[in-house]
Amino acid sequence: MIGGTWPYRVPLYEDELLSSFLVRNAYAHGTTPYCFLNLYWPGKHIWNRDIDRTVDHDWLDALAILAGIPAAQLEASTLLPLRAILGSTLRNGDTPLLLSASVFHRTRRRHSLQFCPICLVEGRRWFRRIWRLGFVFVCPEHGNALLDACPKCGSPVVPHRSLGLDPSRCHQCGTFLGNEARETLLQTGVLEWQNLLLGALSSPPRLAGPFVQSEAFAVVRSLLSVLTPRPVHTAIREAVHLPLVALPADRLQFEHARIRERALLMETLAAWVADWPVTFRRGAHAARLTQRAFRRLTQPATLRSEVEQLPLGIARDRAYVPKVLDNQLRRLARKDRSAYRALRARRLQELVGLV
Repeated sequence: MIGGTWPYRVPLYEDELLSSFLVRNAYAHGTTPYCFLNLYWPGKHIWNRDIDRTVDHDWLDALAILAGIPAAQLEASTLLPLRAILGSTLRNGDTPLLLSASVFHRTRRRHSLQFCPICLVEGRRWFRRIWRLGFVFVCPEHGNALLDACPKCGSPVVPHRSLGLDPSRCHQCGTFLGNEARETLLQTGVLEWQNLLLGALSSPPRLAGPFVQSEAFAVVRSLLSVLTPRPVHTAIREAVHLPLVALPADRLQFEHARIRERALLMETLAAWVADWPVTFRRGAHAARLTQRAFRRLTQPATLRSEVEQLPLGIARDRAYVPKVLDNQLRRLARKDRSAYRALRARRLQELVGLV
């Protein structure tokens, strides 16, 4: 690694993502992020992973020297503090409620980075941490709906691959991502729950509807999992008097879904818990939910007390049935089919207690 500090250094803005900060530093030096970081860390793989999601602390210490910014401040610009609050990872490794990039080599297969087009028009061409949160749909400053893709070609936003050394341009077609047109998400309750969950992230934390901060994110994520199947989603929307709008055919988990689908799920959830626990019970009854629908999901105390009031559900009989086929039977199957059938029948009778 080259010693010293960077010739030109840009400030790290409040709530700016680490990746956005690195991109702006590279462009300030008139080169691409790939070339810029390779100059200081030759051969190190940086951009072929989600560098905001996990960080090498030794690398972060070296970066702090070059950028002239404390390592603790740089780490705070990653998603690590949010991951610590949002809870344990899902079975596929994703963090609950945090949008997944699904990186394959240099390709972002998911639309994991949202942005406010008005912020970009106003010259604030950097990307914020809260834009990676799946429950954030509206710019807190402008009240404008966020976008999660290039408005022209629909590609995910990948600032470190942007054309023309401009992070606000689409890396695929070069279109400027900013736009002065104001658009709001019409779904009721979406903005309310965005503010409630952002408040639960704050210090000191606040209540998120009927849930305390320590359980709010786990309850919301579990209810979103239950809402994902289309029959359940439709039944609950009808029970809470929402327009019947179907989810897309492909069943995606919340962290992988596009912004419109996530907003639809959050609208349903907001109505489902609006008058807790009355509306929850009404929706659960309409969708014929049982305790088994929640058996693999996190159940904080507030949710568990309601789930325990649901019917148990039908348990599948998955009792272990011993196999009767062994080496002796395999040999008889090749040499003497009659003896094979006789021995196999005797063993099956022994298993069911007939002999």
